[in-house]
Amino acid sequence: MVIYSALRLAIFGVLFVVLYAFGLGHWVVCAVLAAVLALLVSYLTLRGPRERAAQYLADRAAHRRATGEQFSRAVEDDAAFEDAAVDAASDETHARGTDG
Repeated sequence: MVIYSALRLAIFGVLFVVLYAFGLGHWVVCAVLAAVLALLVSYLTLRGPRERAAQYLADRAAHRRATGEQFSRAVEDDAAFEDAAVDAASDETHARGTDG
C-alpha cells in the first residue's frame, strides 16, 4: 500500500517538475495537468502494486468484518486504556466530592 502510494507520488512529482520546467503556465495549472497525467500513467504502469494494495485493503476489511473491530488492535487497546484512565479519574473525583 505504501509502495503504491509512493510510486504514484513520485510519478506526480516528476511530471510536475517536467511540466513546470517547460513553462506550461502557472504552477497550479502544472499541478492539475500533472495530477491528471499521473493518474493515467499510474493506471497503465502500476498494475501490480495497485492489485497488491487492493488485496491488502480487501483483506483488512474482511478481517474487520470477521472480528468486529473498527480499528487496529493497537488503536483498540489504546482507546481501552484511555477509557479506563478517564473512568478511574472520574471515580476518584466522585469519591472526593462525597467525602468532603
